[in-house]
Amino acid sequence: MMTTGLKGRVPATPKGFLKAFLLCSSIGITFYMMYVYNSPKNNTTVVYYVPSDFAGKCYHIYYNHEGEPPLTPEKSEDGYKVVVKFPFDGKLLTSSDDETFPRLGWYKVHAYFIDEESNVIGEMRM
Repeated sequence: MMTTGLKGRVPATPKGFLKAFLLCSSIGITFYMMYVYNSPKNNTTVVYYVPSDFAGKCYHIYYNHEGEPPLTPEKSEDGYKVVVKFPFDGKLLTSSDDETFPRLGWYKVHAYFIDEESNVIGEMRM
């Protein structure tokens, strides 16, 4: 018969080690699952065209206006693109509902200043 030198007992781990290990492991797994769930699943870009004289002011999107054009993703060479072109009063009316952007998931954003003829005159830094 073999003896372990500890009167037949196997040494136990420190009392709090197992709890700390399980807690850290579960937190790590939770963060990993959140990352996988929230990671970008599409290649969508939202492009904002903003009048140049509205720099530093508020822009508004008013949803659920019948007869107005919807904000829908369009196929582009590198995925999908949603174009949001604000009029010069800063109030955009659309027939899309207010869940349009949350439904897209993760997306890239580009914003440009335009002049009166809708020519791009600069990129907005974000």
